[in-house]
Amino acid sequence: MSEDDLTSYNVPTIWRGADGTATRSSSPVVHPDDMDPLEREMLTETFTTCGQCRYFEHSHGQAQMKAQRFVERLVREENWQTRHLVSPLNELGLCGAHSSGNGAEEQCLTGTMHKSCDQFRPSRGKLSLVRQSTDD
Repeated sequence: MSEDDLTSYNVPTIWRGADGTATRSSSPVVHPDDMDPLEREMLTETFTTCGQCRYFEHSHGQAQMKAQRFVERLVREENWQTRHLVSPLNELGLCGAHSSGNGAEEQCLTGTMHKSCDQFRPSRGKLSLVRQSTDD
C-alpha cells in the first residue's frame, strides 16, 4: 500500500448513541506527519497516575467505602451519580499523601488512572499497607 493510498483510507466504525441505536460511519486514517504539532504532542504526552504512586491505598479505600456505605450515601443524600466519580468504583482508593499532614481527619478519594499530584512517589511494585487504628 502506497502512502497516497493511506491519505484516502477510511476505517469503518460503529458507535452507539445515548438511546442505544447503532450508527455506522467511517473514520479517516491520519498520517502522523499530517497532524498539527500540538495534536501530536497531546497524543504522545504521558502522565504519572495515582495507581502508580506509593501513597495510593486501594484496599484501605475500598474498605472505608464499604464501611461508610459511601456510594449509597453519595447517591441518596447528595443526589450524585456514580459516573461523577469518573472511575469505576472498584478502582477507587485513598491518597495517603493527602491525609498524612492533617491528622487523618480528612481523606481524599482518587482513582488508579487519575493524574497524580505533586506528592507522587513511584511505588516500584511495593504494596502500601495501612495499619488499622486501635483507638476504637
